[in-house]
Parts: sequence; C-alpha cells; structure tokens
Amino acid sequence: MRYLIFILTIVAAWLLIPESAIRSFAENHISGDGEEAMDSLELAVIAIKAGLSIILAFIGNIFYAKAR
Repeated sequence: MRYLIFILTIVAAWLLIPESAIRSFAENHISGDGEEAMDSLELAVIAIKAGLSIILAFIGNIFYAKAR
C-alpha cells in the first residue's frame, strides 16, 4: 500500500505543480543564448519538478506511516 501511495503522490504532484512558476524561477538563473540555453532551461524545469514531486511523495509516505 505504501508503494501505491508513493507512486500516486508522485504522479499527482507532477500534474499539479505549475510548470509556469518553475519556468519563471529557472529563467532568472539560466544565462546564455540560443538552443543550448533553452535545453538547459527545459532540463532545469524537469529536474526541479521531479525533485519537488519526490519530496512531496516522501512527505506523504511519512504521514501515512504515522497515521497507521
């Protein structure tokens, strides 16, 4: 059951975290011009979104374990 909650939390967080907020945050920190900067921006957005999703899933699992 814990694994199912973990996976569902990751999917829900991935879908519900607004990409526009992460993109505007990352745009301020990535410098450069052209295709390389856009590739770096896309990778940064995906990495930040994945990191936040995993952190939220771990927090959800901790709350589930304590409630049990």
